[in-house]
Amino acid sequence: MLEDSKLLAALTAAVGSARPPGYVFEREAAERHGSWEWILVDDAAGGVVPAVVIAVTDLGGLEGSTRVDVDVWAAAESDDRFVRLPARHAEFVARHPAELLEIAGGILPEAIGAAAEIAARFSYTDLTEAYADASPITRSDRGPEDGPDTTGGS
Repeated sequence: MLEDSKLLAALTAAVGSARPPGYVFEREAAERHGSWEWILVDDAAGGVVPAVVIAVTDLGGLEGSTRVDVDVWAAAESDDRFVRLPARHAEFVARHPAELLEIAGGILPEAIGAAAEIAARFSYTDLTEAYADASPITRSDRGPEDGPDTTGGS
């Protein structure tokens, strides 16, 4: 069901309408590890940059419907350090794209808001993970399908 470009555009609009003030899309509807992922970052932040990561995964169909997983993470990064913690998770069954959009649209505003509140409280000492390379969230030369480079190369 998530292969439908109109549905992805509608989900992108739903994510966009739930954006907290000051947040912008860093990544819109990129396929990553079998999920569709959106990344919102606080455009005005300096130093530690708060972010919200949203992933929607089609878990496979039941007869005439699809199981859908929605994960929202609070994240932050600065230079080569980052943190990403789960903020909300939901799993549901949708019989058609309009139902998927209705359910996801009901979940996203609260989940994105909660994740943004958590992300805004991260400080540099909370950034417990290190990128092997530059950040995948703010590195402009990394494509939307790429994740962090864990090999030490580019």
